Amino acid sequence: MDADRITLRGHHLGCTLVSIHNPSDHPTVPKAIEWLKAHPKGRVRVVIGPDDICLPCPHWDGTTCGRGFEELNKGKDARFITLLGMKPGEALPAAEVFARLCARADLAFFKDVCGTCGPDKCAQAAKAGYPLAGAGRQRSAGAAH
Repeated sequence: MDADRITLRGHHLGCTLVSIHNPSDHPTVPKAIEWLKAHPKGRVRVVIGPDDICLPCPHWDGTTCGRGFEELNKGKDARFITLLGMKPGEALPAAEVFARLCARADLAFFKDVCGTCGPDKCAQAAKAGYPLAGAGRQRSAGAAH
């Protein structure tokens, strides 16, 4: 994280969106929320693999997540990034990234990609929209459901 950009792995976009609406007990997701609130015009860089949430997390051992499933998580990252119409490493304004997520991800997507960790919560958060920076439920061009 720096003053104008945060790096988030693809599937952490869903975790972050849920936590904007309902506080998370995850050790580092709240730091991403704080950054998004403090930098409403900031950019989100999407990646496959470790990000600004992973690196300070007590579960990160320097090479992988201690919670397991790192390879599965990389697959989730790629699917989120593809859904957004972005490329790994690309950065866009946070409001645009989350508007795309809210417009394009539905319950079926979350069940398929993140079926074991609360797809209903992710779908509800996407339906509610991105409330930071006045983004509300912006819909981006080319939204697909």
